[in-house]
Amino acid sequence: MKRTFMIYRIIYGLSLAVILAAAVQELRVAGSVSAMLPTYLLAGALAACIFGAIAFRRLAVSALWLLTAVLGGVFTWYGWYGSNAPFILHESHTFDPVAAANEASRYKIQGLAVHVLILLWFVSLPVVRRLSRNSTPLAPR
Repeated sequence: MKRTFMIYRIIYGLSLAVILAAAVQELRVAGSVSAMLPTYLLAGALAACIFGAIAFRRLAVSALWLLTAVLGGVFTWYGWYGSNAPFILHESHTFDPVAAANEASRYKIQGLAVHVLILLWFVSLPVVRRLSRNSTPLAPR
């Protein structure tokens, strides 16, 4: 069981590290600091949750819930309201207004589905921590 939790923590940390690398890459080509505030906050929240995945056993479940709530809030703000929001359609590839409305609607639904999946992945850290705390090792036969 310990090996399963270790593999989970590695996958969780690597997935956050990939998102952090994308945020840092965006900061490297950034313009003004005020326009990039959501990206700075996202990078900080991702770094804190990566620390939470590393210090998995040493942190209380409530601390992991707090880190996850902050990450979820900042990720939502960045994903929907940031200047480079990935869940918002920034350009359309048609001149037909009906096709453009369909494209925007389809993009918004896809963005919402991906957003929910990513938030569920973020929330899995405190849930797995609670499960690992409640799991008891099997007695050898």
